[in-house]
Amino acid sequence: MLVCGRSPCLSARLGQLIAIFIATTAIGTSSRAQETSADTGTEFWTQVQGAVSVLDTRTDTPVQRLNVGAQFGARPERFGLFLNVEMNRSVDFGRVSPDVDFIQVGPGLDYFWKERRLRSSISAGPTFLTRDSGGEPAGKRGWFVDVRPISVRYALESGAVFELTPLAVDISKTQDEFTMYGNFVIVAYEWTSR
Repeated sequence: MLVCGRSPCLSARLGQLIAIFIATTAIGTSSRAQETSADTGTEFWTQVQGAVSVLDTRTDTPVQRLNVGAQFGARPERFGLFLNVEMNRSVDFGRVSPDVDFIQVGPGLDYFWKERRLRSSISAGPTFLTRDSGGEPAGKRGWFVDVRPISVRYALESGAVFELTPLAVDISKTQDEFTMYGNFVIVAYEWTSR
């Protein structure tokens, strides 16, 4: 189990996450030459999502994290920019540490490959505690990094897409004494317009 309280493993983990994102993007870029692109103009999109952590650690304690959120963005071609907004609840069922409720808000970058059936994305930004927790006041700021190396997309109808991310990695610093490291399964539904 990986715990990144005040240890130097956080920098190593961030480096690994960025390397995974770059590698998946490079694979997608090399496969682009084999694909015929149907991209015509900028598309604007909204996505709603729900997630549950498969493994989440906080201060040497395994916890469960639930998350609901939305993304809003624009994609001129295969690359796109978006705003990621997520509400998180981290629950320690053993009651060793307090529950933590926080919001993540930050910009992101995504990339499509394999005829838009696969998506890779990364986002980062501030976190805000939504209620007092562990001696920290509501409103306290931290930071997060969210990496989704591969999301599988299935077109349901014109402008709508079901997306499954089998493994997303999220690192969140919400309080001074600990950093949360979570692996998530994410289910999302997206509407697109041009």
